[in-house]
Amino acid sequence: MNPPTAQDFSHQDLRNRSFRGHDLSGANFSHADLRGCNFRDAMLVGANFTGVTTGKSFQQWAAMVALVVAGAFTIASTGARRFCKEIIKP
Repeated sequence: MNPPTAQDFSHQDLRNRSFRGHDLSGANFSHADLRGCNFRDAMLVGANFTGVTTGKSFQQWAAMVALVVAGAFTIASTGARRFCKEIIKP
């Protein structure tokens, strides 16, 4: 039986892709854009990550900003309700 052929992802835009739980042993990711990728529980023995771009993708940044804004509005509205209750006591 022949060993599996290593996968070649070099120079590809792989943003926000999930490789969770995949066997990527020996895979070539050189110079790929890996922003937002999920490699949780992946087998990466011998994988090549030379020159990759990593970090959060635009999609992840947008989601994070939306959560922060929603949280700020929640906190602000809760504080406003408390303030109004203190001012308008029966």
